[in-house]
Amino acid sequence: MTIDYQGVRQILTAAEMTPATKPEETLKLAKDAEQQIREHPDIGGGNEMEFLAKSMILQAGAHRIMGNHRQALDKCELALELYEKVNDMSGMATSYVIKGAIYSVLGNNPRALEMCQEALQLNREIGDVIGQIKALNNLGIVYRDIEQADRAIECFEEAYDLSQRDEAHAWSAYHILNNLGLVYRDLEDYDTALDYFQQSLDLPEEIRRTGPAATYCHIGEIKKLLGKHAEARSFFLQALDHAEKEQFHEYIITVLVNLGELYLLPEYAEKSLERAKTHLLKAREMAQESNFQRLLARANQNLALLYEESEDYKNALTYYKAFHQSEEATHNEDTSRRIADLQISYDLDKSLQEQKVVETRNRELSALNSQIEEQRRDLSRVNEKLQRLITEKNEFLGIAAHDLKSPLAVISGYAQVVQDEADRDPDMVKEYASVIEITATRLGLLVLNLLDIDAIESGALESNLKQIDLTLVAEAVLREFKDQAGKKNIKMDNDFPEAGAPLMGDFLSVEQILRNLISNALKFSPLGSTIHIKIVPGGQTTQVIVKDNGPGISESDQRNLFQRFSRLSARPTGDEHSSGLGLYIVKQRVKALGGKVWCESQIGKGAAFIVELNNRPHHR
Repeated sequence: MTIDYQGVRQILTAAEMTPATKPEETLKLAKDAEQQIREHPDIGGGNEMEFLAKSMILQAGAHRIMGNHRQALDKCELALELYEKVNDMSGMATSYVIKGAIYSVLGNNPRALEMCQEALQLNREIGDVIGQIKALNNLGIVYRDIEQADRAIECFEEAYDLSQRDEAHAWSAYHILNNLGLVYRDLEDYDTALDYFQQSLDLPEEIRRTGPAATYCHIGEIKKLLGKHAEARSFFLQALDHAEKEQFHEYIITVLVNLGELYLLPEYAEKSLERAKTHLLKAREMAQESNFQRLLARANQNLALLYEESEDYKNALTYYKAFHQSEEATHNEDTSRRIADLQISYDLDKSLQEQKVVETRNRELSALNSQIEEQRRDLSRVNEKLQRLITEKNEFLGIAAHDLKSPLAVISGYAQVVQDEADRDPDMVKEYASVIEITATRLGLLVLNLLDIDAIESGALESNLKQIDLTLVAEAVLREFKDQAGKKNIKMDNDFPEAGAPLMGDFLSVEQILRNLISNALKFSPLGSTIHIKIVPGGQTTQVIVKDNGPGISESDQRNLFQRFSRLSARPTGDEHSSGLGLYIVKQRVKALGGKVWCESQIGKGAAFIVELNNRPHHR
């Protein structure tokens, strides 16, 4: 029967809620969920990858508890990859927590610390308090293992503070308080250790979520060390009662061995060899069944001491032999486990190193490909720019040829007439000579513009800064255009400061700026209108404003005003020709002087060009 979306979710929830003491059950449920997802890829209603990741992390946790470290790490790595694909930072953090716990058991403490810190960082980023508590608790355990008690205490205390901020997190306090108790027990600060253990027991049962067998056992062991045997026995019996209810075999055996040792102590008021033997024999039997070699060795050693004290030397010898066999088995088991753990760590580190090498090579190849692609784009841009420059150069030559051809033809034609009619009509000669002069001036301005363009394009545009009077420059330029303005009956009204307008500038550049702006204003001004030229001195800068009463400039035209070969929708009012270079030259000249130029205009209300120049030297 096919299980639907809700069915898979229920299986995963059941696996998640299974007690930690039953990892085999958790593993079976998680595997069932994985099988359903793989057999029916669309079963998750769009959440298949999240379900699969959850199954993997539950399997990893179960394998960890069961001591299957290799399988646990493999499942954990698969879960991490899936969580990364769906960008589930909480799941990624859980994966790091479990990996940290496994590395800690394997004795690879540097990797354990790295994993726990990764988990803590991720949980802090997403504000997952429970995740932070788990990561801090695991960090504390690793620091305790490497005997860095101060750091372990810091981690546990921070985790405890977080657990107290919300009732929903209070259940985690039980484990944290026990871990603090164990650190202080290691430090032989038994009073503080007992205080933390007692605080954990004082928590309400519904908050603890876990039976207190381990806590009672820890307290009993400390009481035994302190010589408080009656109290130790009381706590051991409570530990045994809870361990049996929880079917916590390891702690049942641990408590039985402790009780057996307690009853053997000569200073114990209720010393009883029979009671000791009863507990130790039961502990030995259970340790053999569960293959707990370390506890088996303790039970055998104490039974040997018991029979030696009873002068039953035969049994004493038997259990001494059993003790040494158990101890040797423990040693061999520890050695084998350590070798296996080291092999796993080695394999993992080797795999990680190989993976890092591959990732490094991939990054290098990716960077090289990106570099090649960027160079290809650069080359494409250069080609496009070159093609654009060729097109512009051809356009430029065409415009230059046209603009030069017309005034040269005028000069040549009028010069021929003057030559033919020089003796017969002096007034006509004078008039034609004036036309030749105006045309030659126009031709000279065009040549200057062409030379400016060449200097700008080649990067040879230079400025010879010195003290100049802007008023004198402006007056000289206005005189150049007096006759041209008169032919269109245009009045040039100026507003110049009487005291002059001194500034640090390049005479030729300023002259060219004003010449192009005034020429432009004359071209687009209606017949009989007025052009206003104003100089406004300031503390740091001086402005020149050239305002006409022409048709104005649209917003779209204003965006292209200062570009090369710009063509405006407005047309010159006297059929003058415009190369589209004048304002571009103005912009470049002003820029070279460290100034600014802009236009203010509305359709039907003329246009004002404002140039702002520095009064002091500009350093480029």
